[in-house]
Amino acid sequence: MLYLFVFLGGFSSLVYQVLWQRLSAFSLGSDAGAAAIVAAAFMAGLGLGSLLASKITADLKREKALFLLILIEILIALCGLASLPLLYRFFYLELTAKLSTTLISTLVFLSLSVPTLLMGMSFPLVTKAAIIELKEAPVKIAWLYAGNTAGAALGALVGGVVLMRHLGIELSIFITAAINFLAAGSVLPLWRRANSESKKEIEDPEAISALALDNGAFKESKKNQENKKNQENKENQENSEKKTLLFWSLLYALSGFINLGLEIIWFRLLGVMLKSNTFTYSWLLFLYLSGLALGSYIAATKLKKLAGDRFLLMQLSLTAYTAIFLTIIYREAKPEAMLAWLNSYFAQYNPLEIADFSISAFLSSEGELIRSLYLGLACLMILPPTILMGISFYALQNTVHDNLKELSSKVALLQLANIIGGTLGLILLALVGLKYLGTFGSLTVLIVLNQLFLPVFLYLQFKREADSSKAKNYLLKGILIFVLSLLPCLAMPQTQKLWVALHGASDDFDFEEDHTGLSAIKQAYEDHHFVFINGEGHSEVPFGSYHTQVGLLPLFLHPNPEHVAIIGFGSGDTCFSASLHKETKTVTCIEIIESQPKLLERHGQKTGYQPLNLLFADPRIKIVSGDGRRYIESCGRKFDIIEADALRPFSSRAGMLYSKEYFEAMKNCLNEGGLLVTWLPTARTFETFRAVFPHHLYFGNTAIGSNRPIELAPDVILARYRQFCLHEKLESTGHNGEDLIKQFLSCLMEPPKERAALEAKHLNTDLHPKDEFSLPQEKDN
Repeated sequence: MLYLFVFLGGFSSLVYQVLWQRLSAFSLGSDAGAAAIVAAAFMAGLGLGSLLASKITADLKREKALFLLILIEILIALCGLASLPLLYRFFYLELTAKLSTTLISTLVFLSLSVPTLLMGMSFPLVTKAAIIELKEAPVKIAWLYAGNTAGAALGALVGGVVLMRHLGIELSIFITAAINFLAAGSVLPLWRRANSESKKEIEDPEAISALALDNGAFKESKKNQENKKNQENKENQENSEKKTLLFWSLLYALSGFINLGLEIIWFRLLGVMLKSNTFTYSWLLFLYLSGLALGSYIAATKLKKLAGDRFLLMQLSLTAYTAIFLTIIYREAKPEAMLAWLNSYFAQYNPLEIADFSISAFLSSEGELIRSLYLGLACLMILPPTILMGISFYALQNTVHDNLKELSSKVALLQLANIIGGTLGLILLALVGLKYLGTFGSLTVLIVLNQLFLPVFLYLQFKREADSSKAKNYLLKGILIFVLSLLPCLAMPQTQKLWVALHGASDDFDFEEDHTGLSAIKQAYEDHHFVFINGEGHSEVPFGSYHTQVGLLPLFLHPNPEHVAIIGFGSGDTCFSASLHKETKTVTCIEIIESQPKLLERHGQKTGYQPLNLLFADPRIKIVSGDGRRYIESCGRKFDIIEADALRPFSSRAGMLYSKEYFEAMKNCLNEGGLLVTWLPTARTFETFRAVFPHHLYFGNTAIGSNRPIELAPDVILARYRQFCLHEKLESTGHNGEDLIKQFLSCLMEPPKERAALEAKHLNTDLHPKDEFSLPQEKDN
């Protein structure tokens, strides 16, 4: 039953993580800083839970440990049920406009720390309840860990791909809470049995006599125990055990730092290579946790004598494997090489369609590419090293446990050390390392840090081997291991060449990277360049296509567009076009990828492309880094035009820019007669849009809505254009603005007929972003 408990506990924890990250993004934003706050809250809660468990488990009886497990699982369920009204309805809907971002962040951090603290206590308590004999400890711990991480792996996949997709966030939370109650119920028979056995021992006459005898001799026994505690050999033994635990805890903390850092780097690289969508993160997390579970299973069944020095060797191999993998991809993913199909995919502008992720498409003959990417590329990068991590976990447990009474406390302290190291890795790598060193600079740091395990390995070998001649052999062995672990890292190509390869690009390529993402620009054809964000094409230079038109028309449709907001920078095209009105006072462009404007500014200077240079020189234009929806909702200003240069509908969290609540929020941030401009990638998006904006114009794949009727008079629009356009700036693009406006106006369409009764369940909402998960469009009733 305890194996079922840890499986269900791991499953529910990862489903909650997926859901809580999404819910927190509404009040904090979905940028890198906000994501780090949520991740840090999880890590802090787990760490505090481990610390608390280490304090209470040593003298805890089995029946009490089981009771605490039941209580903890019930409390987690209650926290889960409270999370929706707390994180979304209270923090987001009620407090976002009233409190500062710092205060909201603090509240989110504290609220998530409570259930994660309970989760952190769970595993040490399980080991206390499950393990009766010391000799079975490492194997049982490994089995419990395998079950817990297998459940977590499945939770990451089911939570992100099935539950949130088909049922929405609200119903998913209720189902996950029910799983918590089921987990608590699975332990209830064990607790009753343990409680009954404990009472029987007390009620047994022989036990009572023995207890009386013990009480009669209590003082003498106590005195003897005190004398024993004062004995020098016992003190030395206790000190030695503490030093050993501290020694391995420090190594496990360093391991946590490096391993979480590697996870960040793997996910960044695979995000670019796979051109990630809303399902990608769940799949990669599933692979990561599955590797840990599989490694722990292999160790518990096949490698029972594994010791701590092997943990050190396996740790050394992790960065070497990553370097080998990247070197192979660099050398073989070229047009003329063995993996030429990868080069073709890396080079293409668009990612895979989300429809390709259905079971039928995945298994069909046309699904070869997606299978190669997600079952081939992703599995090969993540599974081998995470399997080694799972094996090394067992090796560590097999080394430190020599006392049954302190076993669960040691499990908790090791878990705490690993979490502390992982938290530091998260903060320093995700926010600092990627920002200042980039992906490959951060990987280099991890490679160097990983070499610290080698002298420790040599020390343990020397300590174990009394024969000095053999000790010399171990020194030579250490030198060989050092060379073998570094050679693959030295073979890796330079950063520029790697990113060129991972974009299927030529030498005409530039990039800018930081903690928010990777921006790149590469030659498409002739003098045209495509702008890529995290491996996906987003726009192009020079200006003059759709983005120029969609920036121009609303500018002259509105009678007096003084204040304009643009969500998404793209290539700068929309932002530039939205600044071409003489009476416009401010253009605020909010871009979640901080590196993108920097790259485009450098490209303009390097190529002398005048529109980009004029854009960055315009004092009216302010470029803000962060989440666009969060900024507009909380900035305390209203705008005459709000335009979303939006994401593909199936990009991760794109649903936050296509929901009914988003459109309502933007409507509330418009001045009287203001315009909201949005791309309409699906029929459901349009249905959701016009449910909020009954006054709108429909241009086939774009809509313009307002809080009052829109007067569409082409002659008036063109007259405003001729009078108020900054013609010299527009002429720098080489295009005729009047022609661009006429072309866009020619796309005006009669909107599809209204449904007789448009039901809310058919729309995209914050809590059920159907288009993001590519759910089929509902039929009319």
